[in-house]
Amino acid sequence: MPDHPAPVLPDFDALAALYRQDPLAFEELRHRLLRAEVDAAPPEQRPRLEQTLSLIELTRRAAKNPMHAVVLANRLMWSAFWRLHRVLNEGTPLTPYEQAHSAKVLAFAPRLVRPK
Repeated sequence: MPDHPAPVLPDFDALAALYRQDPLAFEELRHRLLRAEVDAAPPEQRPRLEQTLSLIELTRRAAKNPMHAVVLANRLMWSAFWRLHRVLNEGTPLTPYEQAHSAKVLAFAPRLVRPK
């Protein structure tokens, strides 16, 4: 669990005003809110959430403008939804492509700190 309380999500109008007045502050708030959610998740779910968050961030950076980011995010969401739907409701396993392109989270040993 994080040592700090999770930031509170302002209402839509406050977020829109913040984005217009100070886009950097908006991005900082967005980052803190997302980080708080990942940190609050059970430890066994965090690697997958980190992976998903990284994919979302990479997709946002690849977007040409905010509307393009929305379209790309929507595409990611629907792709994940239909994959989950297929597995849960139809019992269909992942396709070979999905299996080959799934990320595996690797556990690395902690770094040794060298004495100075």
